[in-house]
Amino acid sequence: MIRKKAKRKATKLLEERKPKVIEDPKKSLILSGRKVNKELKTLLQDLHRLRSPFSTNFTQQLHDLLPFEEVQPLEKYVKSEDTSLFLIGSHTKKRPNNIIMGRCFDHQILDMVEFGVSDLKQMESKASLLNVFGSKPCIIFKGDEFKNNPEFESIRSLFIDFFRMEDTPEVNLLGLDHVISITSLDNNTLAFNHYKINFEKSGQKTPHVELVDIGPSMKLQIRRKRWASDDMKKNAMKVPDVLKKSKDRLKNVFRDELGNVQAKIHVKQQDISTIGTKRYKAMRKGVAEETEKKVDMMEQLNKFLHGKRKYKAGSDSSANGENGDATSNGAPSTTTEPSKKKVKK
Repeated sequence: MIRKKAKRKATKLLEERKPKVIEDPKKSLILSGRKVNKELKTLLQDLHRLRSPFSTNFTQQLHDLLPFEEVQPLEKYVKSEDTSLFLIGSHTKKRPNNIIMGRCFDHQILDMVEFGVSDLKQMESKASLLNVFGSKPCIIFKGDEFKNNPEFESIRSLFIDFFRMEDTPEVNLLGLDHVISITSLDNNTLAFNHYKINFEKSGQKTPHVELVDIGPSMKLQIRRKRWASDDMKKNAMKVPDVLKKSKDRLKNVFRDELGNVQAKIHVKQQDISTIGTKRYKAMRKGVAEETEKKVDMMEQLNKFLHGKRKYKAGSDSSANGENGDATSNGAPSTTTEPSKKKVKK
């Protein structure tokens, strides 16, 4: 029986893996190399627990991976699982207790650093309560090397990418329940410690904070390194045009006396006739035309009637003027008041 390909499922997967303006949280792939001892395997599982649920664990089987010599096999795993971070553990005579941490861009290896693990302390059972919903680690970097040395700056960026998981604009302080501390001991050695935050009563509003080392804790010795080229790094750090803050967007924006952000918005004059308002019966197109015609007819009728009345009134007044003002001879009439007779006393 020949099975047809699930086209709908495949297209859905391809759409999910397409580049997005705001990317999903970075996933990590944790692998074991050609040979792994028991301590290193527990370390890989502990780091997988710290990154869950954004981590895929492939430590049950051994994989023939040598990323510094050949990159293609690792890129194949990264592409199949759609992950952008990876962690490989291996143990050989030449490089004992070895881990390789790296990140990818467009399913290609971007950066990777090799560390030698020593003084390892496993994670305690208390750490199982950390991966609750909303739990976030507080990452601390101690040492001047992280500011002055460019290689340590890249290592710092790699650790932040590996342990920050989700990008959140706001964080609840109660969600910060564990601390990851990375200290530069010298030019070639780092100290990795993991603490749990305990809030205890202090008799005040602010509680007393206590850090408890719950593991994993270890010392990391820097071995081999491979950094991205300038062109690849530029493409990986490119910001989409949609997210860029242009100067035009900041126009007419100001703050008031209380510090609140306010802005002026200039709106063009709108055409009211295009607005979908309620049309009354008298305002409809056919009814309005009929009413206009009726009004015109009434105005014409009024003009006609008023015009006739004015003509009649004018003719009557002219006739009265002729009869009263003129005499039979055509001369203008003169009126004389009757003379008052003097009465003898």
